[in-house]
Amino acid sequence: MRVFEDTQYFGPYVYRDNKRILFSWELSGKQYDYHSQDWYQLGKQAAENALPVVWTHPYVDEAGSLAPMMTVDAPIILTNGDMIGMAIVDWSLTALTAFLETVKITNNSSPLLIHKASNRIISFPLKSELAMQTTPDEAWVKPLYSSSSNTKLNTSKSLPINGKLYDLYFLGTKSGFILGFFNPHKDIDKEVRAVSQVTLLGGAIIGITFVVLIIFIMKHLFKPFDLVLSQIKGSIKHSAR
Repeated sequence: MRVFEDTQYFGPYVYRDNKRILFSWELSGKQYDYHSQDWYQLGKQAAENALPVVWTHPYVDEAGSLAPMMTVDAPIILTNGDMIGMAIVDWSLTALTAFLETVKITNNSSPLLIHKASNRIISFPLKSELAMQTTPDEAWVKPLYSSSSNTKLNTSKSLPINGKLYDLYFLGTKSGFILGFFNPHKDIDKEVRAVSQVTLLGGAIIGITFVVLIIFIMKHLFKPFDLVLSQIKGSIKHSAR
């Protein structure tokens, strides 16, 4: 069903440019053809399955910004089941990856962020050429899928990357991501020797601080998911009168 029977495209787009809020119709036409875009097709499938919202897999925004992006779709459905439109929110991953790459668990640590359902690497400075690519068939990948957990910190040691050995510390998230940090094996040895010179209590405090730091980073990184979902759900609620 169409609200405007003679209109094939009706897609106003509002976006932020620095501190300005801008309005555009540039994506509402044959050139972009949003009907054929993966995010739109995913929203239609959500409507058919009576899902209120659905997240896309990470993708590169080819509509202009070329930024890594995720989109949340909220189909607008009549009581008879017909979809008459869709509300969407695009979430650029640029700020998230930029922040993540500034986090240092040790002096030479490097982050890793993977979207588990799509096997897509969002951030991996140690191998920047793999950004927004699917995970390769390499030794460091297998532990991520065999033991990632939402409740505990996982470790995999002495993994070869770029001719060096790294220890990997990682967690699975409720949002469907894997967050990890690669630390040079030599750096970890130094930390172990330093800890061995302090009391058992001091070593325990260092270990607990390490885990708490990673959990805090995870909550900070993925808070936007909950915020976006709550806002878009609130925007489509209505009361029958």
